[in-house]
Amino acid sequence: PQLGNLEVWNETDDKYGPACNYVPMLKAIAYSKQEAKVGTPLVGGIFSQLASDGFREDHAKNRMLEVADAISYHNYADPTVIEGTVKWYRDYLARYGRESLPIYITESGWPWTGESAKHIVMKSVEARACGIQQIYPFFAQNYHEGALDFSLLRDNLTLTPALASYCRLASLLSHHEYVGDLKRVDVLRARVFSNGQDYVAVVFPSGT
Repeated sequence: PQLGNLEVWNETDDKYGPACNYVPMLKAIAYSKQEAKVGTPLVGGIFSQLASDGFREDHAKNRMLEVADAISYHNYADPTVIEGTVKWYRDYLARYGRESLPIYITESGWPWTGESAKHIVMKSVEARACGIQQIYPFFAQNYHEGALDFSLLRDNLTLTPALASYCRLASLLSHHEYVGDLKRVDVLRARVFSNGQDYVAVVFPSGT
């Protein structure tokens, strides 16, 4: 099998120490990859949502963006924050001359509370509308963190409603691009996608 991406480390944030602990490792892997003529994209950052602005700025000042083919972060917050977060990252990349660098969300989940399907679908829609190149729902297998259940598959390997909803969304938006919003004031988001022939509107009501 061929690797689609090579992500270095997991959930860097302030508690792991300064950027100089991480960036040299990324640069070493970038050099080794280049020497071996490996074309797999190198993903840097992998910032947790706890990472401070200053922490991320230090990574750029240590020239992380010069060797990364993409950057990634994790999202376990409300889906409506994605638009603002993407704007922050685009401004961040622009300050260092890498505005068009791809952004991935390599973990995006919501524990099962009866609303995980809505959150996972909405996060994926927001990511696509905001130009995120890749998004990965968390977590494919049966998985718990204490009392929190992040599973997308049950113990018997049947799909949870969250994974079933995500798969349906993927089929609906396949080959569709974001083209704008419906002009409504009584919803959280109303994103519209098109393949040039038909349109798909994804509406998220407020208060549900």
